[in-house]
Parts: sequence; structure tokens; C-alpha cells
Amino acid sequence: MEKQQMVRVKRVILAGVLVFGLANQICAEESATYELGEIVVTATKLEEWTKNIPATVNVITAEEIEKSQAKSMTEVLEDVAGVSLSASDASGRNPVLTLRGVYDYNSSHVLVLVDGVPINSPDTGKPYLNAIPLNNIEKIEIVKGGNSAVWGGYAMGGVVNIITKKGKRTGAKASVSLGEWKTNIMNVSGEAVLPWDIAFSLNAGSKTSDGYRQYSNYDMQNFGGSLSKNDEKLGYKASLSFGYYNESCKYPGTLTETQWENGQYQVGDPNYWCSDGRQNNAYLRLGFEKHLPFNLCAKADINYLKKGYTFYYRKKNTPNVEKADINDVSVPGGGVQLSGEVLKNAFTLGWEMKTGYVDSRNHPANSATLEINKSTIKDKYKYTTLNYSAVYLQDMWKIFDWLNINMGIRYDALAHKIEDRKAGKEYLPKTDAWSPNFGVMFRPIAHVGLFASISQAFRLPTESQFCQTPELRPEKGINYEVGTKISTQRASVDISVYQMDVTDKIAYDTDPAGWKYRNIGAVKHQGVELSSRVKIFEGLSARISGDMIKTEIISDPKNPETIGKNFNQVPLWKVSLGLEYASREPGFVAKIDMRKVGEWYMDTKNEVTYPGYFVTDVKLSWKKNGLGYFISCNNVLDEKYCRKADISGTTKRYSPALPRTFSAGMSIEL
Repeated sequence: MEKQQMVRVKRVILAGVLVFGLANQICAEESATYELGEIVVTATKLEEWTKNIPATVNVITAEEIEKSQAKSMTEVLEDVAGVSLSASDASGRNPVLTLRGVYDYNSSHVLVLVDGVPINSPDTGKPYLNAIPLNNIEKIEIVKGGNSAVWGGYAMGGVVNIITKKGKRTGAKASVSLGEWKTNIMNVSGEAVLPWDIAFSLNAGSKTSDGYRQYSNYDMQNFGGSLSKNDEKLGYKASLSFGYYNESCKYPGTLTETQWENGQYQVGDPNYWCSDGRQNNAYLRLGFEKHLPFNLCAKADINYLKKGYTFYYRKKNTPNVEKADINDVSVPGGGVQLSGEVLKNAFTLGWEMKTGYVDSRNHPANSATLEINKSTIKDKYKYTTLNYSAVYLQDMWKIFDWLNINMGIRYDALAHKIEDRKAGKEYLPKTDAWSPNFGVMFRPIAHVGLFASISQAFRLPTESQFCQTPELRPEKGINYEVGTKISTQRASVDISVYQMDVTDKIAYDTDPAGWKYRNIGAVKHQGVELSSRVKIFEGLSARISGDMIKTEIISDPKNPETIGKNFNQVPLWKVSLGLEYASREPGFVAKIDMRKVGEWYMDTKNEVTYPGYFVTDVKLSWKKNGLGYFISCNNVLDEKYCRKADISGTTKRYSPALPRTFSAGMSIEL
């Protein structure tokens, strides 16, 4: 394995050298000009160019999403360096999102925001990525590495901020896509700019499919929009954004080793412990921004997150549904922020709060009709009240044009009141955390930046973890990172090396009394990332990205045999290559994306590995006079692979991904 690791290192370094050499040649030709990248807000809560930020930042635009013909958030994110996505569903719905190997089966180490509003569910920490329709996304900002000094908990692996579209023009668009297994996608959107500087946007969509495997059909609906008023004369801006998502689906379970080896990829498990799922999510954000004297700006927002989901559980080893597990989550929140510039310092000072509840219970359910007897509690009824608050300060000190220093600190406090109404018990766990950060960006020449940063991150235990183990301590990590950012008008190269030392890692472990959460000890995350884009000539561009990740258990008093082992289900490396040709007339775009995802350990003892996979996708699209046509072939080489493969006890479990898949559609824009 060590020899293979060295081979991977050489490959990634070689790719970086090749891209660096090409970028350097371009720099020699264009020494007078360079690009600052995108303006982002996620890294510091202030609008800043990516090339001035001492952190690794990736931006995916609405145009890139449209060209990719992505049908899920998995397809949007899977080529980003440092991102891994595993999913038990063949189409990649609701994946486990991992940044830099900080793995948790609920994705609770990645903070996911929509217009700055966290959508991680407080009971499990899970963000439901499919709740945001792709056609309503303006851009996605991804900040990797511990970012708790800015955003608080869940941000140990990083932050994904999904920024939705706001009304910029008057027009409408509709699209329809047809695929295999009766996979149908329809989207409608419209926006308008009205008198008095008022703008709005609306969107609606649906996605239905019979599914590739038995018992894998699903039906998703979404609706959202925004309303804003921007009065430049009076110096204020008011905005409202909202979204709603509803889904019903079945769960096919996993394949056995025999089924996988015999090619029985479409077989579903009629006795899988979870038969059906229903969920609906909604969010609302009301924001106000006012420019003040002395170059100051005040912001305030009120937000609300509502989630409801029901899972139907079977009796063990039978097809009969036994009970329905119902979870209702309601979290109102808000905050205020003051930002401004004093001399060469751009600062932001803020306060946030959230309150709410998690109502979790289960009831008997009818196996044939899935009707729920809500008058009877079966074996669980827990009601948790949440109270959360935080204060933070961030400062970007622009000492010289070639030297920036970013520093900040944040304090978070969380208090729960957990009522076990079935057992008649009550728990009052409390916890808090301080999170400082410090980073330097040095630009020796205009188009080359060197950065270094150190930050402390944390993740507070989720409501479900506190319910099982009220004495849990927060996970804490110190993140060290160095890197370089090279950017010209024709090329960009970002390379970063990082290490995160995590203490009090929370793990799901066996216990004589059953499954239980505990703080296992210390874990070290190390890695290298490369992201690059090159404009070869007019219309033709290429991108190369890759990463290597090592997650090593440093200490675990209860299981010392795991010391030195890697986390399972985290790919050790990934390389992605993309080529794109775009002509202005007649609006033709051709894309080919290739990715090789390396092996990962299926078990905690690191004795069994899954070999990884290689997938190639081809996309073609035409657009002229408001009409668009598109066709795609995913997994052109028909690779038989899994996005998720692990071992439970001694049983190997496989979740097959889609084979070669075709889809086509059209759009009309007014």
C-alpha cells in the first residue's frame, strides 16, 4: 500500500507540474494581466476575491451547472478536489458528502448553507442536498478546511454555500429531460425586474423515476423563489428567499457479495430494514441591509428551517412493516452583523441565535397501506428543545497590495433539554467552543499567491447523539494549511497541502447494551489537492483536479488495535479530467468528463479494500434563439461500480451505481 501511495503522489505531482508549466508559460505571455477569480462571501462573511483569501475556495457557477446537465447535486460536486460522495441509491440521491476525509454517514462534518442559512438538520446533522433545485442555483461556494471561526459547528470539513438566483432580468425558462427507467425531470422558472427597484424570481420542478433497481422508485417536487428591493439612493436592500421540497421514495437495500459478483445489480432486498421514506423540507430567509456613515454596513436576518420526515421500518428478516419513525424539526433563528472598513482593515462583527425543537417518535404502521396509528407510541418518544447562540469577529487586514492577513474568533454555546417521554427521563446537556483562525496571503508577483493558515474547528454533538450519550464532548480540530494560487486570464492553478488534528472524535460504536456514541480519541487528516483550469484556445478549455487523502486514527483507548488505521469508506485518492468545447454560434457545447476514484477500505481493520472506479461522461448541447437541446451519456464505458461498499460485522455490502445511461431533453427561454 505504501508503494502504491508513492505512485499516486508522483502522479499528482506530475499533473501539477504539467499544469504549472503551462500556466507559467501563459503567465510569461500575459505578465501584465491576471485574474482575481470570483467574489465570494462564504470564506469571511465579507465580499472578497478568491485570490485574496488564505484558504482553499472552489466556485461552481450556474453556467457550469447548466453545461454539465447534472441531474443531482452529486453530479455537480463529484469533480471538485477534496470532495467525496457515497450513496446507497444508484442515482446518487441524498449522498453522504465528505470534505477532506472528515467522514460521517450523516454528512454532519460539512456545513451546508442556502443563502447563508444552515440546512443541516439539528437532530442528525444531515443536509438534504437534493432539497435545492439545480435550476435555481446562481453559484455554489465551497470553502474547505476547518471554518468554525466564521460559521460555527458542522464546519470541520468545510462549508458549502448554495446561493440561489435573484431576479436580474424579465424572462422565463422551461425544460424537460427524459431518461432511462422512466426518469423524467421538469423545471419551470421565471424572473422579473419591476419598477421601484423590485425584483423577483420563482421556480418549480419535479423529478420522478422507477429507479434502476427493484424498490428504488422516487418522486420529488420542489418550489422556491425570491423577492428583493434595492434602493441605492437610501442605501438599503431588503430580500426574501424561500424554498420547499417534498420527496417520497423506496429503499432497495444493499447487495450481498454473491449478488455483486454474479452481476445481479438490479436486485432489491424485500426484507431491507427501511422500506419507504417520506420527507418535506422548507426554509425561509428575510434579510435587511443598510449602508451607514463612516463606510459601515449593518445587516439583519430572520430565518426559519422546517423539516419533517418519516421512515417505515420492517420487522427483522420479513417484508412486513412494523413501525413508522417520525421526526419533526422546527428551527427559527436570526442574527445581526456590522461590517466596514477602517484604514486597511475590513471587519465584520456579528451575533447569531437559533432556537426550536426536534420531535422524534415512532408508531405502529400498517404493512399493506403504510397507514400510521399515531394514537399509540411504540418504543420511542423524545422531545428536544434547542437553544443556540454565537458571537464572532473577522478582520481582513490588507497591509499592502501583496500582503493580506485574515484573523478572527468565534464563540458558540449550545444547550439542550431532552425529554424522554417514553421512559419519563430528562437530560440537560450543555456545551460550548471557542474557534480562532489566522491566515496570511502573500503575493510575490501579481499572478502568484502563497498562503498559509491555521484554524480551530469543532462539531457539537447532534440531538440524536446527545439523546443516546448526554455526556458527549464536542469534536475539536486544529487545521493547518499551506498552498499556492496562480491565476491569469487563460489559466488558474490552486495547490494546497493540509493537516487537521482532531480530538474527541465522535464515533458510533458497539456496547454491551447496544449501539452507542462515544468520543474515541484522536484522528489525523492529511492531504494534497490540485485544482486547475486552462483555456487552450478560443472555445476549448481543460480542467484537471485531484486529491490524496489519509485519515489515520492516532488514539482510541477502547480499541487500541485501530491505531494507525485509516477511516473506512473514504477514497484514498481521486483524479478528474475535463475537456470542454463551446462555440458562440450556434451555441454548441461538447463536454467530456473523466474521473478515477481510488480504492477505499471497506472495514475498520483495513483488511479489505474496494478497488475504486473509472467513469467517463459525455454531454452535448445546442442553444439558439431561445431554444435548447441537450443529450448526455453517463458512464460511457459501462463501468460496473459502487459509490458505497462497506462491511458490517463480517458481511460485505454493495450499493451499485448506474450503468451506461442516456438522457435527452429540450428547453425554451423567453
